[in-house]
Amino acid sequence: RAELKDMLRWAVNEYDGPVAIRYPRGGDGLLDESCWENGPVVTYRRGPDGMILTYGTLTNEAIKAADILADRGIRVSVMRLQQIHPLPLEAIRVMYDGQNTILVAEEAVGGIAENLAWHMSRMAPNAKIAVSDLGKGFITHGDIASLYRYCGLDAASIADKMMEVRKIED
Repeated sequence: RAELKDMLRWAVNEYDGPVAIRYPRGGDGLLDESCWENGPVVTYRRGPDGMILTYGTLTNEAIKAADILADRGIRVSVMRLQQIHPLPLEAIRVMYDGQNTILVAEEAVGGIAENLAWHMSRMAPNAKIAVSDLGKGFITHGDIASLYRYCGLDAASIADKMMEVRKIED
């Protein structure tokens, strides 16, 4: 909730133009403190073995996925976008640590993942880049945890996807 407060303050007092703020249910958890003052990209974990790039409440699952991967001996960075338009490409470039495996995860269909993956491929031409999103199929009804699992966006699925992309790299 602190983040929402900071975003609204920024939208009203600092930004000159139209703004859309999406603050979905389920935003509590690991992201319950604001980090808006840290700029357009926030790094929650640092690791040389890969990077999960995401935004919004899915960051909670990405952080848990990084913990699962750490238990498997794989240390990945988790980067969260604080804004998605325009994409904060320069901030991403500055924070990018040269990982060769990049997973872009988003809770959307036809959102920014493909565009972001394309830009990442330009920044890291030798990296293996994959996208995890809601897919193209019908999404049933259910609680958030069940739907994340169903769509492959829960922490275990994100960790497994990172393992899969890393195998392609080997």
